[in-house]
Amino acid sequence: MIFVFVLVQAHFLPGLLPAQNDLLPDLSLLLAISWGLLLEWTWALPLAFFTGLALDISSASLLPIGMQALLFSIVILFVTLVSQDFIHSSALRAVTVSLFAALGYRIMLLLAGQLLGYNTFQVQNFTQVVLPVSFIDAAIMLGIFVIVRRLSKYGASRE
Repeated sequence: MIFVFVLVQAHFLPGLLPAQNDLLPDLSLLLAISWGLLLEWTWALPLAFFTGLALDISSASLLPIGMQALLFSIVILFVTLVSQDFIHSSALRAVTVSLFAALGYRIMLLLAGQLLGYNTFQVQNFTQVVLPVSFIDAAIMLGIFVIVRRLSKYGASRE
């Protein structure tokens, strides 16, 4: 599942929509958020890390290898902490959590770029990229969450 999402996000979507490269959804992040909502943190955190690492390896990025894996892990740690009180995660809750998680991930991505010497942390980047992509991610999350929830019934579940 990780391979398919990373392949679609890193290679298929940029080729399909080359003019909209900055506004592509973070499918791999949404997969990791779904796991964070559905699985125990002991399962979700390593899966998120390896998803981020696979994305790091498969896509050309200005960030060093392992940065997205670290950011995915941080986001999923917060997602699991927020959702640990809920036994059943509804699709509506998944959309809301994904909106805030995507915002947090994108802001951390901008901060990481800024710390590495790139001039990324600007109001224009926030209003023209971070906010629209976060809302796109939240809209797409509904479909991804339903698919991952059905597939996760066959694996480890949150108790």
